[in-house]
Amino acid sequence: MAFGSVREVKVLESQPEYNLQASRRRKRRIRSVVKRTILKFISRSNTYIIQRLPDWFEAYEPKVEKLRENWTAWGRKGNDADHVRMVFLLSMVENLKERKISGAFAELGVFQGHTAKLFNELDPDRELYLFDTFEGFSPKDLEKEASTSEQHQFKKTSLDLVRKFLGESDRIKFFPGFFPESAKAVTGDPSFALVHLDCDLYAPMAEGLKYFYPRLKPGGAMIIHDYQNVVSWPGVKKAVDEFLADKPERLILIPDASGTAAFVKSMN
Repeated sequence: MAFGSVREVKVLESQPEYNLQASRRRKRRIRSVVKRTILKFISRSNTYIIQRLPDWFEAYEPKVEKLRENWTAWGRKGNDADHVRMVFLLSMVENLKERKISGAFAELGVFQGHTAKLFNELDPDRELYLFDTFEGFSPKDLEKEASTSEQHQFKKTSLDLVRKFLGESDRIKFFPGFFPESAKAVTGDPSFALVHLDCDLYAPMAEGLKYFYPRLKPGGAMIIHDYQNVVSWPGVKKAVDEFLADKPERLILIPDASGTAAFVKSMN
């Protein structure tokens, strides 16, 4: 657009609409500079990376921004630096829906409910089975394993806290207590499309694999948190490697902060 005089330009600049557009342009320029600076810094790091999400995330519902907010609720330590795992879990759920794998979702090792909340938000029509003491590690398991468990006993939780965080739903089923004894309260004979094992110690991990593997649908996914985190939780890898030694499935290693691993149940 051409202007007849400097005065006309000044008149235009005084208009609210012009000021708003100019402000937006300045903000875009600032964001661009900040983004480039952060990317430049991260690209030189041996600890962090920044990954652009696939294009289909832009139209995804619920919005990733909302999922991220719940993923890091209460300042959840670890989750704030582990969005790779959140995106992996989201992608896995979408893949199960796309492949029409029927069955419930389950989690052994719920803690404060962040992963359970994600699963319920991504597929609220699925039944969700949640197993945990909701009181931290059981002394029965701690007696059997020497690890960092003495420093990280995950006691800052309760059944009431998780219920409130997840919200009311007749599709969410809670099984508090020591596993696998707590599984005796399960009625019927449910099968599972997705199982998330996040129990940290050898004994509950071994019991979880033994209980859920035969109940996992062919084509269903078993996700194991902390598999590669052998410094803090060596019992996880030991239990998984022993269990899968005579099984046809092979693990896929996920490059998230705590070294998740996963496999899809053989169709044979």
